[in-house]
Amino acid sequence: MFFGCAAIITEQSIVIQILSIPAILLAIIATPLVGNYIKYVYPYREIPSYNDKQYTKKMFEMSDEGERHIMLQGLYSAFNLENILLLCSLLLGMFCSVASGESQLFAILIIAIILITVNTQYMLKVRNR
Repeated sequence: MFFGCAAIITEQSIVIQILSIPAILLAIIATPLVGNYIKYVYPYREIPSYNDKQYTKKMFEMSDEGERHIMLQGLYSAFNLENILLLCSLLLGMFCSVASGESQLFAILIIAIILITVNTQYMLKVRNR
């Protein structure tokens, strides 16, 4: 039933949709495994459990200054790249909406909400420090 409805909405073959399910499941399963893999890379360190609610805070606290500096550089450049990609996605959605005559309003709103939320959270965190 689901695949039939999705095929009608997306105009994709059911085979492509069925084949995408293992890729999605693999991504869901691999995410926590990568977090737990750090324990094998650094066996001499007390790495917190990936399922710990304070995982990010504990990882940050156990890192030395050099590691923190590298992490923060990576996170800041990922944040900047995310802003650029979301803005480009927003503009592309608007362009596709105008060019095709089919409304992409839902996708545009979701991208805008994500962009606003991420930047608001960043500004609040930086301002409160």
